[in-house]
Amino acid sequence: SGSTNSRSCQIWSNRAKGKLMIGESAGAIVCAPSIQYIEQMDEKPEDYSQEDDAGLNLIDFYVLPHFLTAPFKKVTEKIITEFSDLNLCPINNRQGIVIDGEGSKVICKE
Repeated sequence: SGSTNSRSCQIWSNRAKGKLMIGESAGAIVCAPSIQYIEQMDEKPEDYSQEDDAGLNLIDFYVLPHFLTAPFKKVTEKIITEFSDLNLCPINNRQGIVIDGEGSKVICKE
């Protein structure tokens, strides 16, 4: 098993080769510098083996999926309040984030 840093480097290497990466829910969360902010929404299992709360550090913001969507309405509101110092990007279940060479933007399915 490699370290988080080596996994991150491999993902960036593949991205540089033009490969597309899609992360839904937890798959988007792990792209952030840390996953600690999301623990209220999804507690770590007892057999969690990672030594810290480091994310893959692929993006410089923190995705908050399922924002104001049942059954996560209250917990996402709480995370927004408690982690207001983070660059949170809340999205609901009809939204996604597109990141390209020019930045990032939230898109919505009508």
